[in-house]
Amino acid sequence: MTLVRGIFFVGILCLFSCNEKGLRKSKGGEIHYGDRLRLSLPGEIKTFFPLYNDDINSHRLLCNIFEPLFDLEDSSHQVVPRLAERFEWRNNLVIRIYLRKGVSFCSDPCFGFESNDMTAEDVKATLELACSSSLLNQSSNGLIGKIKGSKDYFDGRTSDVSGIKILHPYCLEITLNQPNYNFPKLLSSCKYGVISKIALKHYKNKILFHPVGTGPFLLKSSSKKEIVLAFNPDYWMKDSFGNRLPYLDSIRYKIYASTNQEISAFQREEIDFLFEVPTEKINFIFSRGNPRNPVAPFAHKVHVVPGSRVSLIVLNQKTPCFKDSRVRMAIDMVLDREYIANELLNGDGIPANQGIAPPSFYYDNSLFPKKVMNVQLGQRLMKEAGFNANNPFPTLHFYATGEDIEQVKKYCSFVSNKLKEYLNINVTLHWVNQEGRTAAINNNTADLWKLGLNPDYADADAYFGLFYSKNPINSSQNPFLPKINSSIYDINYALAIQEKKPIQQNNYYVNCDAILNGENWVLPIIYEDYIIIQNMRARGAIISPIGTLDLRAAFIKNL
Repeated sequence: MTLVRGIFFVGILCLFSCNEKGLRKSKGGEIHYGDRLRLSLPGEIKTFFPLYNDDINSHRLLCNIFEPLFDLEDSSHQVVPRLAERFEWRNNLVIRIYLRKGVSFCSDPCFGFESNDMTAEDVKATLELACSSSLLNQSSNGLIGKIKGSKDYFDGRTSDVSGIKILHPYCLEITLNQPNYNFPKLLSSCKYGVISKIALKHYKNKILFHPVGTGPFLLKSSSKKEIVLAFNPDYWMKDSFGNRLPYLDSIRYKIYASTNQEISAFQREEIDFLFEVPTEKINFIFSRGNPRNPVAPFAHKVHVVPGSRVSLIVLNQKTPCFKDSRVRMAIDMVLDREYIANELLNGDGIPANQGIAPPSFYYDNSLFPKKVMNVQLGQRLMKEAGFNANNPFPTLHFYATGEDIEQVKKYCSFVSNKLKEYLNINVTLHWVNQEGRTAAINNNTADLWKLGLNPDYADADAYFGLFYSKNPINSSQNPFLPKINSSIYDINYALAIQEKKPIQQNNYYVNCDAILNGENWVLPIIYEDYIIIQNMRARGAIISPIGTLDLRAAFIKNL
């Protein structure tokens, strides 16, 4: 889907009306109102709607327009209220959520003479949309099956989700199908940013490109070259001195065609953050002897967000030759993860030898047995599956994005070459953009594809919930990951989300990981850290454990 042009004049009018209120003045503290933060995007984002988008670049932008009910504390991993004021468990199936009063959606013509205050009606509308089969909802693997009545609603058998009840305008009660003490953490996901019921009714599918959120920023303009957010003058949060957030006037996201262009822009101080920096490029970026960087180095900070994502190779469940589990295991056995991580990528990542989810403060995979490369076993499995010189394996079509990134090219080419060398599998490598990869998966021309899996909130459930077999299947929704039809997996996943004790919960997730490892539909290759470089003129931004930026308190102060 491409962005619809020419519909953002409403946001510009809103901004003009905001500017008529006059300059913002500090009530205390060393804060700086005004200025623009300059960021980058590697391409156009699909939409401006949190339930539709599933990539980290979209989430980085949208988490400053929309807000979830809860946040997760980085250090303690505890749930912290955001749009919710508090919550309480009434019993092990019923959670009651009390909403913060005084929160409003950004000004928009859709409200007319109606109030733009956020209420339980908006939260109910958001959660029900997340349980629907609507085109707007590409995130159905999170809530459906967990909330009572959600599956009936998804299947169109009911007009609402029976387990979501409004008790009064600022309180609602959610009944679950089974105990799930992870549920408040799930609602911290940026994809469950609360949307306006009135805006949804007014704009219908056009809401994909017309965001109306409660966050600190609103959409001012969008084009193929850049996206501009302006501060939301009605934002509810204040700092400790009573200053209304955000401090910035605007954020500009410039769209670059390649990683090298982004690096050059950062060197020229045209953007304030540089994301997904390969480790081999860090010294190059600030080298005085670098002829491509005539500008003197400036004050900067390098952030490393450990275990932020996993790079996978996914096998197509519709490809006939992959139906034989011996073939899938053979491919897995001949992939040298140690060489890819340490030699090809120069240590820019960790070999993914211990399951799908990277090690982190919320998931411990240390007890998971390390996977060992075994070429002889792989070759024997292929022979047992019936493939030999007289019955050659069919050519595989491998789809990948990121051709302009040298490390990605090396990684994908290495995988293709080794499948030929060790298993005599011919692989055609197709370099495409994200839309091209999605199209190839949907029309079944891709046999395998490279995928970077980013959790949308900092919890192991963000990985293992994706493979739960009871998640609904809808042809219009996310096609990138397979469903694992394993009753044992489902039992361990259900026990994990019901468990209060972190160590026992982790053990259930490790069991899930082991089952995924045995199925070999999804092959983890490397665990990747997010490396982010910050120009120190940009202050106050908070980098989350999943690599998003909280810009509520960000400001500019030149050194």
